[in-house]
Amino acid sequence: MKYRKAFGIVFAAAFSLLPAAAMAGFSQPQSASTDDPEASYQKGLRLEHRGETKAAVEAYRLAADGGHGLAQRKLGDIYGTGKNGVRRDYETSLKWYWRTQEQGLEIPKPFVYPGVRR
Repeated sequence: MKYRKAFGIVFAAAFSLLPAAAMAGFSQPQSASTDDPEASYQKGLRLEHRGETKAAVEAYRLAADGGHGLAQRKLGDIYGTGKNGVRRDYETSLKWYWRTQEQGLEIPKPFVYPGVRR
């Protein structure tokens, strides 16, 4: 009986330290957020591959707002063609293409649309 009681106390003490250890340096994996533009971009690629273009646009936007050039170009492409429920919007497409070009990345040539000025 004493052994069970003693074992229970040791067992309980060991597990009571787990939350403190977890807070002392172990962290949960980060999800795609504005803090990690690359993770948001990768999430957008996966969503777009599955045909979830609207959700992909949101992930790309998080990455693009964080300065991810490839995500900016993807937004330019998507808005320029309008696909899978995302309405074609030439002005928004140009905005993202210009931001891409400002970072030194290639954009489609020519990147002008009829009736849309910069």
